[in-house]
Amino acid sequence: MTQIKLKAGFKCQLLMHLLMFFMLSVSSISIAYAQKNIPIKTFPETVYFFAKNPNNSEIYASTDNGILIIDATTLKLISKISLAGSPRGLDVSADGSKLYVATSALRQLAVIDIASRKILPPIYLTWMPYDVRVGNHDRAYATPGDYGYNDAFHGIMMINTITGKFIKEFSFPGLPLYYGSTLLQISPDKNSLYFAATYPTLIKINVATDTPAIVIYWSFRGLQSEDLFMTPSGDYIYYATGDNINRSDSLDRLRTTDLTAQGTLSVGQYPHAVATSPDGNTAYVVQKSSGAIQIWNTNIQQKQCELNTQEDANKLFTDSKGLYLFAAFQNELRIYNSSCETKR
Repeated sequence: MTQIKLKAGFKCQLLMHLLMFFMLSVSSISIAYAQKNIPIKTFPETVYFFAKNPNNSEIYASTDNGILIIDATTLKLISKISLAGSPRGLDVSADGSKLYVATSALRQLAVIDIASRKILPPIYLTWMPYDVRVGNHDRAYATPGDYGYNDAFHGIMMINTITGKFIKEFSFPGLPLYYGSTLLQISPDKNSLYFAATYPTLIKINVATDTPAIVIYWSFRGLQSEDLFMTPSGDYIYYATGDNINRSDSLDRLRTTDLTAQGTLSVGQYPHAVATSPDGNTAYVVQKSSGAIQIWNTNIQQKQCELNTQEDANKLFTDSKGLYLFAAFQNELRIYNSSCETKR
């Protein structure tokens, strides 16, 4: 009888050890899962647009009252330049020496000398700008802000960046476009401008000369443009559109040569924000009202993982090396590791 009791006690003790091991393992898994949703860096700022310098690791982010300059290697805030006029879209000159900022509350394009961090004399425009891209031949292009439906058919503004003068405004009569608060992207060779109208229409424009011409345009499902992102190679562009009634539930990877779909990401209703890795093989997507960032393999159109953020990011961006994902939330900029592997 004593021998049987010892065996039973041993079994009981063994079961207790196994139970404790199981509980510790589950706890470790839970902690690891929770940690994958924690950003590695945060800044208490509402950010609207991003741009990167082609010559160094600096990333620029527009806020309501200035420009953040962040080192994408150390993730430290290098500087914050105070700038009036509600900065929105921004772009860097080809030589990396100047930053052009669309000030949405002023009829001007702000110009910042990147080396000295000094604000240079602005370029005065005919309308308050919303987004901007720098092109070839000392040209820049800016879209107008939202003036209301009846007064928002102002065209794209062309600027001479050397003289600091407004050249002209161009638009496309006959196309059912709404120009307020519209988005721009430009090809790596700076000869093709991509314009996303407020009501979903994407236009490819030849801007190799001072006489811009439509190459191709395409109307999309949905009622409004949400985001526009071009892969760094210039081969593909992602155009997020949506509406609250007939919600689109996919995001197409469009070939920039002819705007035909070369793969579709089934991200769910109402794609809201999108960015890709530098090589274009990974896409980061926010589905509106999901409180998450989806991470996709674009080559096989398969979701790899999902980052639980509790609220929607409004803009996404990656650094030149693809190590970090910058996500702009209301009142907070968060920086995450960019790959699914680092989140496990």
